[in-house]
Amino acid sequence: MSMFDDDTFLGTKHSEEIDTKFYLCPEGDYLGQCMELRARDGTSDKVPVTWANLDLIWEIKDDNVKTQLNMDKVVVAQQMFVDLILDSNGAIALPVRPDWGTNKNRDLKRAIDATGVKKTNFSINDLKFQTAWLKIKHEVDKKGATNADGTPVKYARVAGVAPVNSRR
Repeated sequence: MSMFDDDTFLGTKHSEEIDTKFYLCPEGDYLGQCMELRARDGTSDKVPVTWANLDLIWEIKDDNVKTQLNMDKVVVAQQMFVDLILDSNGAIALPVRPDWGTNKNRDLKRAIDATGVKKTNFSINDLKFQTAWLKIKHEVDKKGATNADGTPVKYARVAGVAPVNSRR
């Protein structure tokens, strides 16, 4: 028999004031490990091309930050648009693949360099479980969302990456 009683759980009165604020990973440089990759595509009314976006989800490997935030795992996202190879009609060429040309996919190339993933015969999935130094910055919500107290909503984002041996 379960010790959990949903009526007691839902009906319990809490007399202490609770802190409803969410605390972000502090800005700074931290060792991080890429734990997940999320790719998605979409279309825009502004340009006649389908776009792709890649999120690298990094786990901060800093016990002080985990303690400060009271979290077992602190994660931050690195978001980037991905330039894709287009065919002669301006549509995405098949198979879908990144454009590795000059000044294309700079953020993705920086992640590859920083983690030491080999630059030939690789897949983007090879970034998973790689480590790098991360520069964390706070970014204000682009749509102007605000918290209950009227302050702008902010997110902790990866603003830059560097090789582990570079120790920023």
